Amino acid sequence: MMAMNKKVILWRRKDLLGDAVASYLSTRTDWDVINVTEDESAQVFIAAVEKNKPDVVIIYEGAYVSITPLPALLMQTCPELKVITVSFENNTLEVFDKHRVGLNTASDLFHAMGA
Repeated sequence: MMAMNKKVILWRRKDLLGDAVASYLSTRTDWDVINVTEDESAQVFIAAVEKNKPDVVIIYEGAYVSITPLPALLMQTCPELKVITVSFENNTLEVFDKHRVGLNTASDLFHAMGA
């Protein structure tokens, strides 16, 4: 059985760093990368996510400043989606990954919290 490529949608700025991230991602032969630039509205971006059903969405943080709950909205409409926000201004990324953990004992809660 042939392995399926991961599908990634990148919502990015049109600048040197955005170009570098897009270029880096395109070097992965096992990923299908779809680029959406910040010129497109949030509605266009969300429609692209719903249409293409990616495994991962990477959002350049500056592209969605006015849409604070965007990662939560995406994960609500696409529960299997992993959302990564990237900020080059402060060199951080956040990973939002909705997954279900079984809860049998109180210690399961502590384990899920990383304690």
